[in-house]
Amino acid sequence: NEWLPVESSPQVLTDLARSMGVDAPWGLSDVYGLDQEVLAMVPQPVGGLLFLFPSKNAPARQLQNENAPASTFYMQQLDDATNACGTVALLHCIGNTADLQPISNSPLDVFLRQARILPDPYARGCALVAADDLRQLSNAAARRGETSGAGTSDNQDQHYLAFVCVDNTLIQLDGRHLDQHGQAIPVVHGRTTRETLLSDAATIIKRDFVSRDPSNLNFSLLAFCQLPS
Repeated sequence: NEWLPVESSPQVLTDLARSMGVDAPWGLSDVYGLDQEVLAMVPQPVGGLLFLFPSKNAPARQLQNENAPASTFYMQQLDDATNACGTVALLHCIGNTADLQPISNSPLDVFLRQARILPDPYARGCALVAADDLRQLSNAAARRGETSGAGTSDNQDQHYLAFVCVDNTLIQLDGRHLDQHGQAIPVVHGRTTRETLLSDAATIIKRDFVSRDPSNLNFSLLAFCQLPS
């Protein structure tokens, strides 16, 4: 029942999304930098962002200063899915992209319909652990990676989280970000729009992550967006 870490590659993650049940034109695109002129090159609209960073650069636990919108789709990453953070982040992006409809009866469609009615992030995390079809698709994508350690359990001490826009609210979703009771919680960063999600999230990434170790180049940002045909 092992989950393999998924490479931060637009092709690998687009292939994973499509195999689960995401239809074109939605897919993943590299974000090559955090300056505005580089961000302007990313295809729009953007449904969410997958951010990969060194685990040691994670900020301390961030307490909620306001609740996320009730419609936010969020799950806890359980210990039984240790290396599933890339897939969890992708599911957070997909599940919070309002105008995306998975292919009917695909593994993704079945999972999201079941998970959305569950009572809390922990229950949704349990559903992911039980979703053997998604695990197999995720592992197949992981084995197609090209970097050192691809297809093995070596996560190179890196971790994924997602940034999404729900009801014009910028939300940071990390299935391992827990409150004092061990319950997964989102981090709300204030107002945003679909059009400004990318630039607003870039500001957060620079402030809360990159600034902690500016010389470290082991950061990667991918946009879940509508790719040009």
